[in-house]
Amino acid sequence: MADWTGKNRDHFNNSASTYNTKFSKTILQIIDEIQARRHWIGADSIDLDSETDEEVLTADHTFPNKALKLLDYACGTGLVSRALAPYVSQCVGLDIAESMVSEYNSGARNQGISETEMCAHVGNLLDPAAVPESLSGPEFHGFDIAAVGMGFHHFPDTELATKRLAERLRKGGVLFIVDFLPHEDPKAHSDGYGDVHAPGASDTVIHLGFSEEDVRRNFEAAGVGDKFEYMVLGKGVVFSHEGKEHKRSLFIARGVKV
Repeated sequence: MADWTGKNRDHFNNSASTYNTKFSKTILQIIDEIQARRHWIGADSIDLDSETDEEVLTADHTFPNKALKLLDYACGTGLVSRALAPYVSQCVGLDIAESMVSEYNSGARNQGISETEMCAHVGNLLDPAAVPESLSGPEFHGFDIAAVGMGFHHFPDTELATKRLAERLRKGGVLFIVDFLPHEDPKAHSDGYGDVHAPGASDTVIHLGFSEEDVRRNFEAAGVGDKFEYMVLGKGVVFSHEGKEHKRSLFIARGVKV
């Protein structure tokens, strides 16, 4: 775990400052895919605990009276948060890379979004030994939605990751992930390009995508298998590396905590 954590932290700390610029096209593609499926995810149709909450659809299709709280885990610069910020009241990001957290928060503040609406923190939920005391407070529990955007293939133990995220959801909350479909090992090719994120990221990749059966098994074991669905996203994403175009297929999966 320490080796994996260190490799990922170092890599994403080093790539944080240029991440949004280098992968702007891919980021926008995924944001569009998430926003197009926000109803399917449940970002504007989750049953709330309070009977006083009202669904009032505004001209920009947001629900200002719905206090939906999002956990964006392995948040990076904020892909999932950027996609769902118009539809939730609070985005809480968590990432092990301090520089990614800084980019996330700088981006939010530069857009005039307050810390109470969108804020990331340094934290690791995936240590099998224990969850840090710093993440034990109520501000890190009771989420309506928890999500991982393009991070699951970096996690050593995806079953543990799913369980730890499910623990952060309230009953009836939604977990969703966006990641790669199963694919061949890119290290077998001469370009050695191992990941969509950045050159050199292949050292941090543990899983070569996930099938529907893989994800369903993890969700059901974690107690978030209710209303499970797995959907292939459009035509996939295209990214560039050293002047070459690369394409890879993505999926989005979601389930509800029972």
